[in-house]
Amino acid sequence: MTRDATSGVFVPTGGRAVSGQDRGERPRFFSSSGSAILCRTVAKPDLFNYEHPGSALPHGDESVILRGLSNAEWDAFVSFGEPRRFAPGECIVRAGETCRAIYIIRAGHVRGELASGKKRAATASMGPGTVFGELAFFDGKPRSATLWADDAVDLLCLPFTAFEHLAAWHPRIARELLLDLGRELSQRLRRAEAKA
Repeated sequence: MTRDATSGVFVPTGGRAVSGQDRGERPRFFSSSGSAILCRTVAKPDLFNYEHPGSALPHGDESVILRGLSNAEWDAFVSFGEPRRFAPGECIVRAGETCRAIYIIRAGHVRGELASGKKRAATASMGPGTVFGELAFFDGKPRSATLWADDAVDLLCLPFTAFEHLAAWHPRIARELLLDLGRELSQRLRRAEAKA
């Protein structure tokens, strides 16, 4: 990580800070891996500790979840989530489970394995800011992958019931989340089609 000269915040190597001061926002980041990243510097709760940057944000495309939220909306969104911690090697979710929730990695790294019949395939390692679990969140079907903590992992979990409460109290935030998750799923599908 390096410190951005104009904004003074830490930026992942290869990334750049984007100022949203014209809208009263704090800097956010764009990087270039294939995973959606939730990147906003916030006073509370601190999803990314820039004073002790233990690891860089994942390099990704310009997918930034909830980039249009104000700081107050951001705080409201986080208040609906449930913080979860996992020790290295601990299983986070198992293929076949039916838990309707999305997860946002706040710290640490997660690895996974997709199960399709008798075939198994490793997933790419996911780091801070990555969102996972959106398929089961949307369709309520069993999870398609088993995920483990590579190191100490801190997550923000948003169960579907919490999302319903968020939608009732803050419909704009819920709408932004759905649109961003849909955009991310669309990008993943396009990348998969390009590989085929």
